[in-house]
Amino acid sequence: MVMFLSEFCEALHLPRPGPSGSDSDYCFEKHIRDVDALGKDAKRWMDLYKKGCFIVEAKQASDKQRGLAEKTTGGKGGGGKGPHVFAPTLPGLEDGGAQSYRAPASYDALLERAFGQVVGYAKALGLSSEPPPFLIVCDIGHSFHIWNRYDPKAGGGYGGFGARKTILLEDLEVQEYRDFFKKIWETPELLDTSRQRAVVTEGIAKELGQLARELRSETRDAPAIARFLMRCVFTFFAEDIGLLPGEAFHEGLKRFEDDPAGFQDTLSRWWQVMDKGGHWGWEAVQRFNGGLFHDTSVPPLSQRQISLLRQAAAQDWSLIEPAIFGTLLESALDANERHALGAHYTPRAFIQRLVDATFGNQLRREWEAVEAKVAATLEKGTDDVSVEAAKKLIKAFHDRLAAFKVLDPACGSGNFLYVSFDTLKRLEAEIIHRLEDLGVFISALSIEQERISPAQFLGLEVNEWAASIAELVLWIAYLQWFRCNHPAGKPPEPVLQNYGSIRHQDAVLTWSEVRATGRKKWDGKTTKTHPTTGRAVPDERATVDIVEYLDPAPAPWPAGVDAIIGNPPFLGNANMRDGLGDGYTEALRAAYPDVPDTVDFVLYWWHRAALAVRSGHSKTFGLITTTRLRQVRQRGVLAHHLHAEKHPLKLLWAIPDHPWHDGGAAVRIAMTVAGKQGQAELWRVVKEPDTSSPESLAAGLVLAGGAVDEIHEDL
Repeated sequence: MVMFLSEFCEALHLPRPGPSGSDSDYCFEKHIRDVDALGKDAKRWMDLYKKGCFIVEAKQASDKQRGLAEKTTGGKGGGGKGPHVFAPTLPGLEDGGAQSYRAPASYDALLERAFGQVVGYAKALGLSSEPPPFLIVCDIGHSFHIWNRYDPKAGGGYGGFGARKTILLEDLEVQEYRDFFKKIWETPELLDTSRQRAVVTEGIAKELGQLARELRSETRDAPAIARFLMRCVFTFFAEDIGLLPGEAFHEGLKRFEDDPAGFQDTLSRWWQVMDKGGHWGWEAVQRFNGGLFHDTSVPPLSQRQISLLRQAAAQDWSLIEPAIFGTLLESALDANERHALGAHYTPRAFIQRLVDATFGNQLRREWEAVEAKVAATLEKGTDDVSVEAAKKLIKAFHDRLAAFKVLDPACGSGNFLYVSFDTLKRLEAEIIHRLEDLGVFISALSIEQERISPAQFLGLEVNEWAASIAELVLWIAYLQWFRCNHPAGKPPEPVLQNYGSIRHQDAVLTWSEVRATGRKKWDGKTTKTHPTTGRAVPDERATVDIVEYLDPAPAPWPAGVDAIIGNPPFLGNANMRDGLGDGYTEALRAAYPDVPDTVDFVLYWWHRAALAVRSGHSKTFGLITTTRLRQVRQRGVLAHHLHAEKHPLKLLWAIPDHPWHDGGAAVRIAMTVAGKQGQAELWRVVKEPDTSSPESLAAGLVLAGGAVDEIHEDL
């Protein structure tokens, strides 16, 4: 082991590790303190360790175990079609040229045991310092199997056994693979794609925002402009991921930038072809449909505005991060320009934290239990009966994921739904990889084997424009995954499915009609200058009607969802009448007699989610609220459900005070997760960097906490 890894480092011009037993942060046989099953101190040694970079566990399989007799050459993207598809796309590494082979299940069992060891080292290391971003199982003289914690989608974990990326020793003839290992060894932070994607997404939003401001500078139909830009956004993205022939859209913009004549008619006809499918010249165009291109109208654009559109199109739209894209897109197209565009958004890591606590970690634990059963089954033998039993276990969990539904009852532009979708898709990717390990040729079958779809992610949103963005975000997320899994394939038609999973509706209140009362009040916005003081004061001429909402009642939510998650609107109790209107506020309080009239608006969502879980319509919920949740005037809602006589609720996870961004402003929030049963965990922020960068804030935030007996309503 020492000789092989030393020669590996020498061949790649990497520094040699220190000797075993060394106190160095880069050495062989690094000692680590651990705790055994009985809770006693145990000695462990990591085969090779470098602080902040990796842990390597080395094994050496025989040729028979590896099944080398069945070796085949892979194509682009690891393109071998056997059960093992090695060297798929790696962070910071282009597709191409890797080898693949079919190995017997006993080889997987060997690797999985080694993976369990190295994960154990990482967990033990996490007791005293930060676990490294990469775990590696090395089959000496043959291959490297790599797990990546830097991937923001991994939520701080490494994924399961099926999340591995594998590089054969002979693949190191390719420079990209050597460069990849050099980064793991020396600069692993360069493989942290989250910051790169965030920078690209922010730049795209700024380009788009400049165009939106240019178009809004004239008196125009704002909703029509918004719909036009939505179609542009998706067309940019579709072209950059190869769903449209060549670069026809981008090249067309270049031509019309010099001569705007015919721009409106040409772009409208282009979108008509995208809507129905057909041909553009000699090139075939898929049918997109989904409602996005039913309206193909194009506003008249000046040469300057076409130039701005072309500049936005020139960005690499394939790299956008949907977790923050929805927020930035909404900001770019906000007619009131409330937000400082690109300056503030909620980092994906913050959203992932709540998603994982609500259901992601539980599903991960279930999957790990399935993998353990699969490993135990294959340990007994790798005959056809054992392999079929292992497949059955994996497929049963896949069925569970395919039936799993998530509801965001204040979905906004879809950021929480996207992260929820992506969390399940990552598990599904591991499932497919494990089935391929066992001989299921999913890559050669219909893409319907990939069963996680946007239809499972439901949203309620009162703002019609935000609801449309949420649909777009989920479409982009689905197509990004499709491109990753089928780089040379085309999605089924219509490309944009009309799932109807995002409802445009008020999430907490319904009524039969609105009736005028004849009374008026100041609109809460318009001011005038006081003639004496010179200060801005309310303009009594700017008024709005006070209306009455008849037959108010709680708005219906979809039943039968597994998890409810989201970030409901922040509006303090004292500001509800100004923000929502007297009539709405009075109707809301009348519709919810069990909710004290002293609470903030967000607590109505907490109450509804609690009722859904207690009644069995959902299993768990996780919501963002203001930190005022803990105050006496607010926490009566929590107490009502935590101490109910029938089916009381239990707080399962909480962070009482956490940084956040709301509407472009830095705020403090509380995160709470509740269900009927489970181990409670209480966490607190113990270190918070002083930075204005959302990604730097997320990277530098440190939490401390863990299991507790009970979390009370004051958190």
